[in-house]
Amino acid sequence: MAVSNITPASGATLNYAESFSFEVTDPYTSLLVRVTVSGGALEAAYDDGVAAGYTVTIEDLGATHKVTVKRDAGWSIDPMTVYVTENDTTTTNWTYDIFPTQEYPEGMQPYNDVATGAAGYGVNSFEGRTGNVVSALNDYDASEVNNDSSVTGATVKDALETLDAYSAPVDSVHGRTGAVVAATSDYDASQIDNDSGVAGATVKDALDALDARDEGQVDLKNKVSSPTIATQEDWNRYHGSVARVNGGGTITDDGDGTVTVSAGYGLIRATDSNTAVFYKVDWAETPITPTDGQLNFIYLEWNAGTPQMVVTTTKRTDLNTNIYMGSVHRSGTFLHPTTHVTPTGNVSAKLTKRFNDTEGLTRAAGSVTTEVGTRNVAITQGTWWHGLDEQTIAAVDTSVADTITTFYRDGVGGWTATGGVTQIPNDFYDDGSGTLQALSANRYGVYWLYVGVDNHTYMIYGRGDYTSSQWPDAIPPGDIPPHMQEQHSGIVARIVVQKGDTVFTDLVVPWDTAFTSSGVQEHHDLGGLTDDDHTQYVLGAGTRAQDALYLAERADHVNTPGAGFGELWLFNDVEQELRFTDDQGDDYKVATFSGSSPASNYVPVGFDNHGAGRLESSLLKYNAGELYLGDATGSLRMNERTTGPTPVAGDGYFWVRDGTDQNPMFTNDASEDIGLDLWELGSWNFNASTIGTPGVAEFDTNNAAITLTTTIRVTTTGNNEGQSRAWLEDLNNGYLLMKKRDNPYEEVQFKVTAGADVAGAWADLTVAWQDDSTADVNWATADQWT
Repeated sequence: MAVSNITPASGATLNYAESFSFEVTDPYTSLLVRVTVSGGALEAAYDDGVAAGYTVTIEDLGATHKVTVKRDAGWSIDPMTVYVTENDTTTTNWTYDIFPTQEYPEGMQPYNDVATGAAGYGVNSFEGRTGNVVSALNDYDASEVNNDSSVTGATVKDALETLDAYSAPVDSVHGRTGAVVAATSDYDASQIDNDSGVAGATVKDALDALDARDEGQVDLKNKVSSPTIATQEDWNRYHGSVARVNGGGTITDDGDGTVTVSAGYGLIRATDSNTAVFYKVDWAETPITPTDGQLNFIYLEWNAGTPQMVVTTTKRTDLNTNIYMGSVHRSGTFLHPTTHVTPTGNVSAKLTKRFNDTEGLTRAAGSVTTEVGTRNVAITQGTWWHGLDEQTIAAVDTSVADTITTFYRDGVGGWTATGGVTQIPNDFYDDGSGTLQALSANRYGVYWLYVGVDNHTYMIYGRGDYTSSQWPDAIPPGDIPPHMQEQHSGIVARIVVQKGDTVFTDLVVPWDTAFTSSGVQEHHDLGGLTDDDHTQYVLGAGTRAQDALYLAERADHVNTPGAGFGELWLFNDVEQELRFTDDQGDDYKVATFSGSSPASNYVPVGFDNHGAGRLESSLLKYNAGELYLGDATGSLRMNERTTGPTPVAGDGYFWVRDGTDQNPMFTNDASEDIGLDLWELGSWNFNASTIGTPGVAEFDTNNAAITLTTTIRVTTTGNNEGQSRAWLEDLNNGYLLMKKRDNPYEEVQFKVTAGADVAGAWADLTVAWQDDSTADVNWATADQWT
């Protein structure tokens, strides 16, 4: 509030009998106007009400009030100062020169008769009083006052004596004597003058007009021409509603299958018309018996002018001749009543409360949030509704001068606030402990932005260390600081920032996006997966031992596993065999082998009657019965033995001889032990002492040819020819073929054509060689070998 338009202006001359005025802005809660009087004291002219001895008027000019002040006895001191105090806090003052009045020291002022203008001397005192004397009771006797009462006599005393002579006691009033007081019917309405402002000359006329008002037929002011809504009754009909008016009409379960509707009163119409006149109606407390097994509806119906409470199982559509009380469903003595309320009084307050409780501060337009600078925000000016009050919230830009107040929970039921913040965080979240927690690497923080009706901006820390698939489901916190409650603030944005980033990952506004959770879509997005607090489950890392693995038996495998997978299950036979199904759908028994001929579909887990079975690579059944060590990088290990195994017809055996070198051996079904030590540095080496009978490295005579890419060597430890022999035996007339070194297309081959004793003399042999012309050339004598 402020003072303006002071008239006359401060410092001007004010006649002692004149008034001054000023204007104050509206609204104001209190106003005090004081002036200086004789002796310099302050005297109140207006203190939230007019003081005695002053005339004060207040005129409503709309935005301001004009206050006019006059002192009935005139202003008494020159100069005079005016003090105006607004709302008990702000005081404005100004000064006037008062003329004519005391312009000289007390007792020395010239006297100016206002009526005649004649100059005179000042008065020292009046009735013993000095200073600015005003009239007082008993200043004059009646005989000292002139008589202008038109009663005979020259003075007031004469007039009073004349009046005494006129006075005489009343014998009776309407036949009553003594101390008579007014009683009903002392006067007819026609005997009383009408000053009620209602048309007519007498009180009767006024009462007749008031009767019309009671029926609502009083004309409304501020009409244009002859409108449809012209009277108070018209206004009521078009704007009112059929309803119960007070708290009556409550439906109460009686506990015995009946209900009681409490007494009350309301408004009802006689016809089903939204503009029909209203009738005021009262009803008494009424018991009702609803229909069992049905939803019942209770009404007060017009009933041709005799309103009554009724119950139906059909909901009525005529809401003019029926006041709807509510509904009740009955199941025996188990009732479900619902009282229906249509308020007719204090509707604005109830609507405001309803919107505040259910909608809070609601955005109508603007308040659009965008990212500016480095994690700063800009928010446009917005229009919001607070109940039924429309408000404007100012624009914000934290990259310039505006700031944000942030909040997180303090761990003991309160909040920690930080003011002066200009950037949205990128490093912490609120876990409720009272200390902000650092975001994990590559995780996201969610931050909630609000604006307040006081033009403050707020931010609440999100409550999760979110993954990329979790933050889209983040919803606003259900609890907010008290600073922001009671419809003080409204949410304007959800902001997402990845740990350490300088830009927002996401910014959405609530009027474009509904903040609802769709649930976790991926199991790995759940929290606490590494907490290991469910000890009844097996860990994939194998770090928790289990007492047993329980499987339910079944007749067959459930699935055919996909490529690279298998299924372990329990077969429902007598022994509940453990079985394995591979990715081809083949079933294998997981069992211990016993005997020499196990079933073909066994997966071995042990070998009866053997010390151990150690496999360094894959052991598979391959090519219809062959043993295949595929992709082996290790070795086939066998213990040494002195003699070969006892053969079975059709089988052969590999084994290791317990000699110095643990030579590999093969025994055929004829019990022939054949040494296999043939390879050394790319050549064949035979040691006669380690080769068993017949003491030769034999080649199957069924082979058509043997190609050697290395050297055939015969080594000896002495000069005995028998120790350095090498031969090709029983080749069935085969050839030892050699190619010409300088021409691979020319060949020579050797063959044995006669002779039976290979151990005999050279003369017993007929050896021939054949050149590329296929002509045989015989060597007749042994000398030709040298």
